[in-house]
Amino acid sequence: MPLQLLKFLKTPLLIICITLNANAQSKFNIIANKKIDGWFFASPVSTFDNNIVLSSHNKHVYFYNPDGTEINSYKANGWFHATPQVLHNNTVAVGCYDKHLYFFDHLGNFLDKVKFNGKVFSRVTEANDSALLFGVGRGKILMYDVAEKVKKVIAVKKIVHGSPIKLSDGRLVIGGNNNELYFINQKAELTNSFKTKGWVMHTKPLEVDSGLIIFGSYDKNLYAINKSGTLEWKFKTNGKIHGSPQLLKNGNIVFCSFDGNVYIVNKLGELISSFKTGAKIVASPAVCDNSNIVIASFDGNIYLLSESGLLLDKIYTGDKIYSSPISLNNGTVVCVTMKGQTYFIEINTSPMLGEHIINK
Repeated sequence: MPLQLLKFLKTPLLIICITLNANAQSKFNIIANKKIDGWFFASPVSTFDNNIVLSSHNKHVYFYNPDGTEINSYKANGWFHATPQVLHNNTVAVGCYDKHLYFFDHLGNFLDKVKFNGKVFSRVTEANDSALLFGVGRGKILMYDVAEKVKKVIAVKKIVHGSPIKLSDGRLVIGGNNNELYFINQKAELTNSFKTKGWVMHTKPLEVDSGLIIFGSYDKNLYAINKSGTLEWKFKTNGKIHGSPQLLKNGNIVFCSFDGNVYIVNKLGELISSFKTGAKIVASPAVCDNSNIVIASFDGNIYLLSESGLLLDKIYTGDKIYSSPISLNNGTVVCVTMKGQTYFIEINTSPMLGEHIINK
């Protein structure tokens, strides 16, 4: 009798769970789901009018409308591994393994290309209104003046594969595979560097209003240094840090690790919360206008978290995700998997949790 009673009690509980899940309303609403042939390691970027730019190892750069309609594409002679960069004049610059830097307008029309003595590994950033800074080949950081066609080389050790930023004082910082974060002035001179114990690869440093520069390393630490290059604090994880930290509206910092965790820390490096995914996270988080956080993991899921790190929703894509998702100013989220499955996602404001299983 007790066994029969137990079976009877389990039955309505199962029915209730299924009913709740079936009626749950998702925060994720897929607008479009496009398959692009090729491997994707670079992250999408958006133009001023919310067009999406994607670069691929299939040697193409693609331009899409925010509704997922393809506008344009261009084929080069080498892989595009670097993430494109939208410049102040609304042109798009992206480096290629064929040793060229390519320029397009916001609709994907080809404008120009410039050849350099080495593969362009890194994303570019604007040093000023006419000069760009990026990593080229092995052991070179290059500042290129677009107007004057002048190239200045800063010699360093090993590949420079980081994503550069311009600091508020006009200097630039970029990470390299010599385990260093390099400081470069407007004259293309290396002024100083900060040494870690692992590659500073792909991570784009974050400058916060306190003057700290925050970035990740393959030695598993998130570092916070001041502008003189002195360590202020570091936060240890259990995996390499490949992606970039992002600033939340409440002043906290969110970042991800190869240990599969999403971490939220304050500006003193103190842990606020963490969220565990099912595999390593290579990509950077995306922060939405409403402070929600979008995470793409190697477990194939795109996660939506609250500003405090609470799971709100997720979508299973069926593929590993290397590229970082982006959030457009119209609320659309764009994410591409390693094999080119590209999602255009709208986020609704429902407080209920739902889950999609796609191509599982």
